[in-house]
Amino acid sequence: MKRFREEPRYVSVLTVHVPDIMALIDMLRYDRCCPATEDESRKLWRLAGESRGGEDATGADRVIRLHRFASSDIPATDGRWRSFGCRVLDERSPDAEQLSDEEILKLAKGLK
Repeated sequence: MKRFREEPRYVSVLTVHVPDIMALIDMLRYDRCCPATEDESRKLWRLAGESRGGEDATGADRVIRLHRFASSDIPATDGRWRSFGCRVLDERSPDAEQLSDEEILKLAKGLK
């Protein structure tokens, strides 16, 4: 049986501000991300519902925490996320103290 070479894997908690679900979908794939928690997954559902003509998502729903899986410890590039209409607000190791919801929302308000 052929053995595959094991590659180092790096996980980070990436917090992004997204204008809508379509802007986020491609970047989830490109940057190997998934929602960090079940609550973050619910935000994606609300954003998806908004795009289908449902109830508008709140400002807090547009700030999503993701787990980013990478083969190196190079941080996510804000420029690439911006090209999809999103903004990287924070990225740090899962072991590091995470920003509070209030701190994240304050960062998101500073984008305007």
